[in-house]
Amino acid sequence: GRLVRLAQLPHASYHEYLPGVIGFAQELQRYALRQGARRDMASLQLCKQLVEALNAELMLFDFRNGPLRVKYDSVKYVVRRMEDTVFELSLQEGVEVPVGATPAAEGVAVDASTLVVDGAEFEVMRAEMEAYDAQREDVIKQCRDMQKAAKTSIYQLHRGNLDQAKAQLDSVLAQVTEMMPTINANKGLRAGSFSAVLEEYAEGLLFYRFLKDGLVLPMEDLQPCNAQEYLGGVLDLTGEVCRWAVAQATKRETAKVEQAREMVEAVLGSTTSLSGLPGNVYKKLNGVEATLKKLDTIAYELSLTRKSGAATADAPEPAANAE
Repeated sequence: GRLVRLAQLPHASYHEYLPGVIGFAQELQRYALRQGARRDMASLQLCKQLVEALNAELMLFDFRNGPLRVKYDSVKYVVRRMEDTVFELSLQEGVEVPVGATPAAEGVAVDASTLVVDGAEFEVMRAEMEAYDAQREDVIKQCRDMQKAAKTSIYQLHRGNLDQAKAQLDSVLAQVTEMMPTINANKGLRAGSFSAVLEEYAEGLLFYRFLKDGLVLPMEDLQPCNAQEYLGGVLDLTGEVCRWAVAQATKRETAKVEQAREMVEAVLGSTTSLSGLPGNVYKKLNGVEATLKKLDTIAYELSLTRKSGAATADAPEPAANAE
């Protein structure tokens, strides 16, 4: 009749424990309804007591607007449903309502062994969550400037300012390296803003090397990006390369347009051959396909312009009118 403590689950953290106990409350409601159908008021009261104690502890958490907030809201409905079930059953003839223990008077010590929920352990989890949230806020604030610098570097690359762009990318890498010990100490801090910075950094550095050497860097040269961040950067790169190719097409740089087209085609072919792509990466493939079609159209139109110009140059000049 007691809630399993986090300390009894050596391989779990509060990140897994809290969603687990919320799911347990929902399952306990189903169990309580079955016990109610059997008119087992003692079991029903025990379930109600546990859920109420759990809800009292969870109410003290600041879940913000995350997934746990949505999950926690369901616990309040479980409590209400338990209360209704106990009340409805108490009105039935022949059902004895067990007398519950009276609350301890103020100042009277409570034996921890009698508690169905370990309040002290939940207090520790609240403190850890508050420290984590404060740390995450700090990471988000630092990432804003880094992401802005990475985006600015791409703007500079389109303007042909490769040295300025590389300096900004180096600055981003230095800040990322400085933050890595904190990120590695708490893996949950990587998702979101920090991962977005690495993806933007990967895109910028990939674009820089493409403009400089015509190459697409492998993932090994883009540490500390992981596979998902690298793939996100590579797929976003195709859009920047397409913009660059459009600018080259206005100058009739056919060879550079073809270089861009071949690169996008190679990226699309290599990525579609991978299995188990994350959802956000898979969605970007549609954009890459549209980019390749656009580059095919540009190359085709350039070929028409080139042939038209050659035909005009080869055409004989009209004979002069005889006097």
